[in-house]
Amino acid sequence: MTLPTLSVVIPHYNHGRYVRQAVEAMRAQSLRPLEILLVDDASTDGSGPLLNDLAAADPVVKVFHNDRNRGVGYTANRGLSLCRGDYVYMAAADDLVLPGFFGTALALAQQYPRAGLVYGQLALADEAGTVQKVFGVSAWQTARFATPQQFLRQHLEAEDPAHSLCGATIYQRAALQALGGYRTELGHWMDTFVARAIGLRYGVCYVPEPFMKWRYSEQGFCGSSRWEELVRVVKRAAVLMRSQPFCQWFPESHVAWWERASLDNLFRARVEQERPLLRRWGGSGGFRSRVARWCIKALARLAEQKWERTETKAA
Repeated sequence: MTLPTLSVVIPHYNHGRYVRQAVEAMRAQSLRPLEILLVDDASTDGSGPLLNDLAAADPVVKVFHNDRNRGVGYTANRGLSLCRGDYVYMAAADDLVLPGFFGTALALAQQYPRAGLVYGQLALADEAGTVQKVFGVSAWQTARFATPQQFLRQHLEAEDPAHSLCGATIYQRAALQALGGYRTELGHWMDTFVARAIGLRYGVCYVPEPFMKWRYSEQGFCGSSRWEELVRVVKRAAVLMRSQPFCQWFPESHVAWWERASLDNLFRARVEQERPLLRRWGGSGGFRSRVARWCIKALARLAEQKWERTETKAA
């Protein structure tokens, strides 16, 4: 039986030093994709000729250019509108797929066609490409199909609220398009949100082996988000989860837990940044802990008030 087809979309902006390696890793897969769509978001690093060379070397590679810089969300959605495969992999131009990813994922997709997505483990690497840590689903040690309820209880609620394996995920294109693609207002969390919505609607397939190498950088799309923006993303995501049509897949009990746990993590991380200041204040460890807890609560109140003011102005 013929395997489903796969389109790869690569939103590209100023990653000329990495993109050739990323494309070559995809071309070297045991199961080659139907197409690799490079969508350039008006890069300023002079990488245009390089992208054209990649397309000239292989008809599978196609290059599209935005008329001006429009951001990752717009660029990803444009690529989604152009692709033709049964499944789609939304890649980053500075990341690297690992051997066997596409073939393994599509074989499982063929076995469980009702699953809205297939994903595996993600290897976190530094800018030099050296793997620092591998992330996966702790509860799942064998390849499987998981129902929406299993996905909720055994993955989403068993891992850190920020846990995401989207870099190692292929989506049913029809399922991704049915949910409206990527929500640009969610910034770096737009792929994680739609992946969770698809999984809670259709179920998922998972393979406990590394599918890709994610090159993390403080200057990258995920690493560059400011603290205040991260808080806004959490609040926007919670509003979306409670809205139509998503509220039928995201239980309110889960949304309430996820929102509070996500904000608590952000507030704690923000206080941790000020730990040297707390040490300079002196006092016992217990005193510093009480101060830290007070700071977390104060940050929470300020964030809630700022969010409410922003929403009031928008309305």
